[in-house]
Parts: sequence; structure tokens; C-alpha cells
Amino acid sequence: MLLSTGCYILYFYIRLVYSTSRWTKINHHKLDKALRNKQPIILAFWHGRLSMMPNFAPFPEEVSVMISRHGDGEFIARIIKNFGLRVIRGSTNRKSSDKKGKKNRGGSSAIREALAVIKAGSSIAITPDGPRGPGMKVNSTIADIARLSGAPIFPVSFSSSLAINLKSWDRFLLPLPFGKAVFNVGEPIIISEGEQLSIEKYKQIIEDSLNKITQEADSLVKKI
Repeated sequence: MLLSTGCYILYFYIRLVYSTSRWTKINHHKLDKALRNKQPIILAFWHGRLSMMPNFAPFPEEVSVMISRHGDGEFIARIIKNFGLRVIRGSTNRKSSDKKGKKNRGGSSAIREALAVIKAGSSIAITPDGPRGPGMKVNSTIADIARLSGAPIFPVSFSSSLAINLKSWDRFLLPLPFGKAVFNVGEPIIISEGEQLSIEKYKQIIEDSLNKITQEADSLVKKI
């Protein structure tokens, strides 16, 4: 009961912040065009910039969000579902176990489900530094899914002039109502299966793009 109530409160809070903020959208037309044309894409955003992202899918039923089975995953998943988005449960860590020998939380099955979603013509959304970091460091999962599916990665981020930066591992940005806000979309990144560059190189490309558009958004909200 408490979990459900908390999820609804945060859902309505996110809606309130979005509807009362004055948004400037950068390159949003590229993302909108891809989704409206039913082109399967991979939306990538840092875990710390998660809060406003459910508002930017014109067809939410066509987007599945990868959410870990880790501690706060169920809480996030319930909020996401309130926006009409679908959820893929499983870790973004593709290894079967970590260095301590602990099994991952559905990583392999989540990747298979993500590939099936894309093959069926829908899109997915991933926080490539989730579920527990390190913050703003891309793991291999997103690059593997992009390589195997051929779907382009769209890096996205947002910032707000009225926000609280939490002292969490992901530097979570909690926006407040009535601020000036920026939603920034980066250039699509495509990884073909026969690509010569290594996965490590592409991880760096994705990471650099996400950091760039996040820094741009943070800078722009101070000027508008």
C-alpha cells in the first residue's frame, strides 16, 4: 500500500514539474520523427537524469524501459508503468555473475527481451550507467544491444534552472516546478554488426555524447 501510494505521488509530481516548467527542446524533432515513423531506436540517458524522461515519448506504448531487479527497481518500474511505458526487468550487466560470484539480476534474459522488442518494431530505453553505477560510465549492455539489433542509439538528457542535485552515486537531478528547463537530443549513434571499432571504443563514444549533451543542457538553462 505504501509502495503504491509513493509511486502515485511521485508520478503526479513528475507530471506537475513537466507541465509547469518552461521547456526548450533541442533537436527533439529527430527523436520525434524516429518514433512517429515507428523506427525502433534505443534511448540512452544517465540514471541521474531519469526523472523527466517518461514525458518525452509521443507513443509511450511503443517504448520499453529496461529496469533492474535491484532494490529500487520495483519502485521505478511502477512509476514508469503509470506513464503507459512498458518495462523490461533485468540488470544492465550482461555478465552471469560479478567478481564476488554473485549472480546478476536477469541480465541475459533482459538483453534477449530487449532484442525481441526491437525486432518486433518497438523501441527501448536504457540508463547505461545503471543500476548502481559507477555514475556516468557506460557499461557494455547498450553497445551490445545496438550492435546485435542495428537500432540507432539516441542520447538524451535534460536540465532545469530549479533543481536539487542529490548526493547520490548518480548525482540525481530532482527538478522543481516552475523552472526553465532544457531537453537535449544528441546525434544518433549506429553500431553495425560488422563494425571495425571495438565495443570499448563505442562505449566511449556513447559516454562522450551523453556527457556533452548533459553539459550543454546544464549550460543552456543558465542563459534562457
